[in-house]
Parts: sequence; C-alpha cells; structure tokens
Amino acid sequence: MLPLRFGELVLSRCIELLGMDILSSLSFITRHIALDGAHTDLNAQMLTDLLEQAPWSLPALATAGSAALDAYADFLGDCLRLAKDHLRRADNCVTLPHQSIRFQIMAPPTAISSHDAEFSCPDWLAEVRSLRGSALFDNGRRPAFRTMGQGGCSDADPIDLHAYHLLAYAECGLIGCVRLYHLDPAGPPCVTEEVLGQERFSQLLQNLRAAHDDIVEVGRWVVQPDYRTSNFDLGISIQLAAGSAALAKEIGCAAGKRDGFVICAAGVADRQCAMLKRIGMTPIAGVGAASCARYRDDVQILCCSQRQWLHPQFLRLVDLMERKLGFSEGSSATATGSWGLIGRRTTDTYPSLA
Repeated sequence: MLPLRFGELVLSRCIELLGMDILSSLSFITRHIALDGAHTDLNAQMLTDLLEQAPWSLPALATAGSAALDAYADFLGDCLRLAKDHLRRADNCVTLPHQSIRFQIMAPPTAISSHDAEFSCPDWLAEVRSLRGSALFDNGRRPAFRTMGQGGCSDADPIDLHAYHLLAYAECGLIGCVRLYHLDPAGPPCVTEEVLGQERFSQLLQNLRAAHDDIVEVGRWVVQPDYRTSNFDLGISIQLAAGSAALAKEIGCAAGKRDGFVICAAGVADRQCAMLKRIGMTPIAGVGAASCARYRDDVQILCCSQRQWLHPQFLRLVDLMERKLGFSEGSSATATGSWGLIGRRTTDTYPSLA
C-alpha cells in the first residue's frame, strides 16, 4: 500500500521542489504506482485465500508484515539522514575548494556612447567578450562569433554598454561572467525581445503585468569549460547564478521597482534552460521555445518574479553571495544610495565561498 497511498504525494512534492525534469530520475516510483494497484489486489486475494485455509497463520503474517514496515521505515530514515548530510556539506563547500575565486561587479559604462569616435572598449569588457565569443563559437557550431581575419572569437553586443556584469576570476584570469540588463526604453532591445520580436515581447510584458523598466534580463552566463559543473552543487556556474539573483534584487530595489523581476532567454540544447528550471526559474505561460538561427538553438523564455519561488538550496547560496558581494549591509535602503554603492563596488574583489 505504500506506493498507492504515498506515491503520488511523493511525486507531487518532488515536482514542486525540483521541477518536471526530476521525473526522469524517479522511474522506480512511477513504475510502482502504475503496477502496484494490480499487485496489491493480487496480494489481498492471496491473503484472503490463505487465511480461509489456515486462519492460525494470521499472527505470523502480522509479525512478518510489521518487520517489513520497520525495514521500510529504517530505509527511509537512512535516506533522510544522508540527504541532510549532503545538504550540510553543500552549504559549506564549493566545487573547486583549492582555487581562490574572486568576484567583481562592473557597472554599465553609461557615460560612454557606442557612437563616440573616441570610444575605446575597456580592457575588462574586451576580455569578457572574448570569453563569451569562444563559448558561443563552440568549435564552429556558431560561426558568427568568429572574428574575421583575426583567428579569435568575440561577442560584441551593444547591450554590454547598458548592463551590469558580474565577473569571476581565478589565478589564471577571467573564468566566468554573467550580464544583467535593467531594461532601458532608450537603450537597445534585450535578447528576449530580439528572439520574440517587438509585438510578442510587448504581449509578454502584458501577460506578466510588468512595465518595461520592471525587468532585469539576465544573460550571457558563461563559464570556462574547466570550471563548469553539471551537478546541482556550488560550482562557479551556480555561484554566478546566485550572484546575479542577488544583484538583480539590488538593481530592482535601487530603481524603486519590483524586487528583481528577472527574465532570461535560455538555450535548450546546451541545457542552460534545464539548469535554470532546477533552481526555480519558470517558463512564461503561452510562450513556447523559439528557434534562433544566430545561436543555432531553441531558446526558452524563463522568468522569476518572486524570490521565494526559487529552490530553497539555491536561495541559501543567494544569501551567501549577497554577503560576499556586500549587499547585506543595508545598501538598498534608498534608490540613489543603492545605485551609488553598486557603482563604487566596481573595483572590489571577493574571495571564494570556500
């Protein structure tokens, strides 16, 4: 009766916390829910037949049944203990504990115009664009990101001049980056608008009941291959994601807007979409995946309008990153003060979470 009585409750809770993707890892439970209805009916009939023929066997059956349930309870207790141990370890470690990782926030170079003849791309931005270009080029999968005649790769995007960048550095240099663009009606269209088109993007904002400048778009989330992680742990990718959540909240509060209303256009083939769903980002209703020739991928639009919808384990890491980035010092108290504090952090560095 365990799978019949509790199976669907367990599945529902797993989906609620971990998203639909977790179902592929729960085949044992789903099979038993499907099969144990008939199995239980057969067991009941066999027990009825046995007790009619040998009623004196009831005490032995009850003893054996109780021992089996105790074994199940011990097993589930072990599962819970192991899960709690894993969570404690995850809260106190990173994927690369021997690396000294520092984080740096770069404010938008708003005083610089891309049309300015005197404009010279800052060194840090050139480095970011090179890292992103190499990742997006992906050994020739996206040839548009190869710099013609120079043999290198670059992702020169006009949004960069209007966006915040959270950068991760190791001893070898830049190893990861993520970009946050607080949508500006006077600035370039965001990636989501480019993918969907202006009309569908306007409809999306209506569906979300959000104004244009409520939105922070998170994108260009890139980590060097040697530092990537495919598991739900505290790797550099997840630290950058958590840091972007902390920074999005700060940007939203600074502007007197929502508490970091985030959208992102995530690739399906590279599994960024699946990873973001695991931390609590959700697809926008009525907006399916869109094919994007530039990125040679299907792109899913995800959003998060309320912080509490994020995965609890990820939220703990967001809190850690808030402290590491200095956002737990009351810096969001006023809009003007908060913008100023973010700007002054552009030269600060932060240690690893190790």
